[in-house]
Amino acid sequence: MEFAAGLLIGRAFVRGPDCPTWLCIGLAAVALICLAAASAFDADLPRAIKWGVPSAFLVLAGVMWERRRNVQPSSILLFLGNASYSIYLWHVLFGVAIVALLLRSGIPHWAFPPIEIAAALGLSLIAYVSIEKPLGRWINRRFQSRRRAPLAASII
Repeated sequence: MEFAAGLLIGRAFVRGPDCPTWLCIGLAAVALICLAAASAFDADLPRAIKWGVPSAFLVLAGVMWERRRNVQPSSILLFLGNASYSIYLWHVLFGVAIVALLLRSGIPHWAFPPIEIAAALGLSLIAYVSIEKPLGRWINRRFQSRRRAPLAASII
């Protein structure tokens, strides 16, 4: 469901109507209120509705406001956006490994969440830079050379 929401948000950004600033701000405010109150919602409410819908509205408000205001994107946010798939793939594996190490370390349990989040994010970003980006460049070069080969052969 979140993937479908992302597709719809992307389409709205590229081809959707203009969203007035007041609507972007209102949508973001409602989304933040829903996220803040999510723990008070019914425990049986599906996660996609409880967290996914408000999150999608918050992202929609942000990208539509960005488009309307012609905001120059932040290099940090662009980097995190580009790395988001690596973060998604690696954070659980790194998180489990980090908690296993923390359990043996003697560090108080209340300190686990910030340490785990920071370390999992950092390691996921390292995986993006050292694995995903080089692999993506290699794959792109490989397919580009295949596309050029028939053209070059037909010229000769």
